[in-house]
Amino acid sequence: MRPDDAITVLAGIGPKKAEAFSRLGIHTIRDLLYFLPRDYQDRRFARPIADLEEGEIALVRGTVTDVRKSPRWGKRGQILHVTITDGASFLDVVYFNATYLANNFSPGKEMFFYGRVGMNRGRPQLVHPETSSGLEGIMPVYPLTFGLSQREVRKAVRLALPAALEITSDLPSDITEENDLRPLAEALRGIHFPDDPDSLTKARERLIFEDLFILQTGLLMMKITKAEGTVKNASGEPFIDSLSYELTGAQKKADGDIARDLASDRQM
Repeated sequence: MRPDDAITVLAGIGPKKAEAFSRLGIHTIRDLLYFLPRDYQDRRFARPIADLEEGEIALVRGTVTDVRKSPRWGKRGQILHVTITDGASFLDVVYFNATYLANNFSPGKEMFFYGRVGMNRGRPQLVHPETSSGLEGIMPVYPLTFGLSQREVRKAVRLALPAALEITSDLPSDITEENDLRPLAEALRGIHFPDDPDSLTKARERLIFEDLFILQTGLLMMKITKAEGTVKNASGEPFIDSLSYELTGAQKKADGDIARDLASDRQM
């Protein structure tokens, strides 16, 4: 897998998913690695159920005690109810019109749930939370489009990360060492899946520094071009005099415009 390979080289990405990624401007592995998260979710620490507050987004660790289905009042479909406990308190997990998820839960199974806390009759509740079998650390949150989920983008980025080792840095090695910056591949991994807040900060510093370095280098090149690129003799008269016909009024005007631009101290 190379940085300029199409993202379809990644497992699970066929033509339809590739089309969804293209709507986000992602066509290659390189595009995907530079598709930066818009936010992060800290899933390093599970919260006791008793400490949960309505409206907060939290990670909860619990053991499934009950799984049941019930009809929705006045509407078609069913509700999947999952009850979990952390050993001290109970919490209800609810999924609307998603009873097909029932096979994911069984009494005695320990799981992690991540979502926004609500209250139902004084008892905490999670509606359609994300689930996992273990702690997931600091998770990236990406801009999405129709046909893509956070889970799918995260999976694709994880699969693409090995290709980061083959991306050439635009920073000279002495600049990287002098400023104590992370290697590019490490920074790309850290910006997507940081181990902790400090590694996220270091990754951001590395990528921002490189962007500013490229910008400043470009501005310097423009300044040099501006200082040295003026055409002192911009007259086209010798060429025009050699023609066997006379220029039209519009052509003469265009020639004058070109001569003024060439003689200017600005880039054309």
